Amino acid sequence: MHLLDGGSDPQRQTGELVLSSISAQTIDVRHFGTAAGNDIRVLAGSVLTASGAGRAIDLASLNGEVINLAGDAGLVLTGGGHYAIFAATPTGSQIGSFANYARRYNVADAAAYDLLNPGGNFAAFRIAPVLTVTANDASRFYGSANPAFTASFAGFLPGDGVADLAGAVQFTTLAGPTSGIGTFVINAAQGSLLSAQGYQFSFAPGILTITPRPITVTANNLTRIYGNANPSLTFTVGGQGLVNGDQLTGALATTAGVTTGVGNVAITQGTLAANANYVLTFAPGILSITPRPITVTANDAARIYGDANPSLTFTVGGQGLVNGDQLSGALATAAGATTGVGNVAITQGTLTAGANYALTFNPGILSITPRPITITANNATRIYGNANPSLTFTVGGLGLVNGDQLTGALGTTAGATTGIGTAAITLGTLTGGANYAIAFTGGQLSITPRPITLTADDLAKLLGLPDPPLTVTVTGDGLVNGDQLTGALVRDPGEAIGTFAIRRGTLGASDNYAVTFVGGTFTINPPPAPAEINNPTLFEEPLAPADTPVTVEGEDDDRFGIDFPDQPEAPLISEDPLLDDPVTSGGDASVYGSGAVPPAGGQ
Repeated sequence: MHLLDGGSDPQRQTGELVLSSISAQTIDVRHFGTAAGNDIRVLAGSVLTASGAGRAIDLASLNGEVINLAGDAGLVLTGGGHYAIFAATPTGSQIGSFANYARRYNVADAAAYDLLNPGGNFAAFRIAPVLTVTANDASRFYGSANPAFTASFAGFLPGDGVADLAGAVQFTTLAGPTSGIGTFVINAAQGSLLSAQGYQFSFAPGILTITPRPITVTANNLTRIYGNANPSLTFTVGGQGLVNGDQLTGALATTAGVTTGVGNVAITQGTLAANANYVLTFAPGILSITPRPITVTANDAARIYGDANPSLTFTVGGQGLVNGDQLSGALATAAGATTGVGNVAITQGTLTAGANYALTFNPGILSITPRPITITANNATRIYGNANPSLTFTVGGLGLVNGDQLTGALGTTAGATTGIGTAAITLGTLTGGANYAIAFTGGQLSITPRPITLTADDLAKLLGLPDPPLTVTVTGDGLVNGDQLTGALVRDPGEAIGTFAIRRGTLGASDNYAVTFVGGTFTINPPPAPAEINNPTLFEEPLAPADTPVTVEGEDDDRFGIDFPDQPEAPLISEDPLLDDPVTSGGDASVYGSGAVPPAGGQ
């Protein structure tokens, strides 16, 4: 059904075509009216049912709108065909759900419409919509690549969108990787952009803003030893990093100096900076000043037992003291004046370098050596046969200390029987113990002769008798050790009545004695009258050999000093055995007493 344009002919209807329900193989309705309101309207609730193939329903208002008040349900295709709609505008028309048909624009006339076959249901409109394609503003950091530029599309009719476009917008800008911060135009052009629906395009530029490149500068944490120079202060660039060969200028800073003590000191930005193309965020670091490692080695020392400890000294090693620093305190040792010989540790004591140093201590040794003393044995003297005297000595050198005493005793090989001379006095068992070094000087024990006095005993005998043994009395210090005298005393010769000197003769003692001799007297006495003869006649003085005996009358009876009584019974003298041979015999023991030995030769 075609409704032609009535023009000025009032007999021709030029108004709206209203359709109700229609069933046919094809439904072809066209309105050629050119006046306003020359629309095709499908009433609500109506159903246009077409059973043909191809363009089975064709509703075309060549100058007006197509208004389907029945919606999707009003257009029913039972033969596999599709529907086509031709109208002035999509906004004035009402077709159905946008998803159920394609849209085409800028379809100038019926001829163009008839040529369309997008495949499936479609609606063609005479309107030529224009899409405004605007390059979206973008930004990037200095030194980064330009981002992928995008565009915004304005002017889509209802049901249409970017998904209905093909190809891509072409973008251009003068900004490159080395372009500094600022704004640059983003130009948009059609490029390969296409609209199968028939949209036209207009283009608007955008703005590319290049912003400072954000970088982080982190001061690297560093460490140095107290007293050393600061190390080079370094940093790490993070964030977006430096580009285009750019470099930071200036340097980091710290307040730490050579004399700054142990601890943490901030590393600050100092003069470090980037150019205007960067925005720099600084993260400070830490300069850790650590204790200076030093070694303190106690110097080994030595002293003599009993002396005061020497000054305990040390040697500083490792990295040494700096900044005029000095150690304080002092080394220590447990050794005192009474500490015995041996090695005693020298310890750190109170010696310290303070918090700016890490002190490693090496102990030393205080060697206590024996105290040198001299012991000089005092020379001594004793008499042969006496006990040895106490052997004494004199202590010299550095002497005894701490109330120490020597123990033991000096020695000597001399004993009670040792003869005269000298015997060495040796160290014997005398000792000062391990704490003393003894230099010994021996002495001499002089053994002198034993003083004895030999006194010849005074002796006597009767005339005519043999001499008794000459005896001696030993006095003084006497004989010892079983020693005996040797030799014999002698007396002056003679047998007459009188006294004779007793002399030493060969009598002596060994060299171990100093003999003092005292002579004796040997007396020859006249024989006494027998006791039973009471005759007081005295003997005459003996005559010398040249003397002539004086004869006295009546004296003959007295020659022998014997008064013979006138007794008739008395035997004759010649009959007396004693007087038978008075001169030559001399052998009657009764004259000399019991046990006496008569002298030889009758003298």
